[in-house]
Amino acid sequence: MKTEFGTDIGVVECVEWAIARTGVVEAGAAVWIGRVIEDAWNHGIAEIARRVRGKATGTGDLWLAAMTEAGHELGEVEAAHRLVANAMSCWYRLRDDDRADHYATFPGYVAEFSAVKDRNTCAHAIELHGKAFRLNKRPALPLEGCDVHHCRCSWRFSRKRSAR
Repeated sequence: MKTEFGTDIGVVECVEWAIARTGVVEAGAAVWIGRVIEDAWNHGIAEIARRVRGKATGTGDLWLAAMTEAGHELGEVEAAHRLVANAMSCWYRLRDDDRADHYATFPGYVAEFSAVKDRNTCAHAIELHGKAFRLNKRPALPLEGCDVHHCRCSWRFSRKRSAR
């Protein structure tokens, strides 16, 4: 899939990253899951989970066969949602990297850290919320030590203030 600046970000790579992070399905499932997500990015894995709830046919059979013990412990639907949330987190992180490269060509741009502040936010993200960084000095997402299942942190790019 392409970002707004034309960079092609691989969905399969994001699914591989999400599989490694969540452990809910076997690593070999990344290619076919990536294809399902490319067909319907916002609904891909959730649609697999819905099909599993009804009749396990086609994609649902593949999903059940690919699930690991950890995935079965979570349940088919929760495992699917956790995987797609992490794949989307990866895609947004790569999109932010693409945006940072674009804004780095203009003088004076900074990256401001933005975190959703709720019970699913790690302590380090809450500390960094609202802080500005030079584009080449911003921490990578997800933050080191982040223990949440779906990182929702992001970067806002602006010219408005000095950075660390």
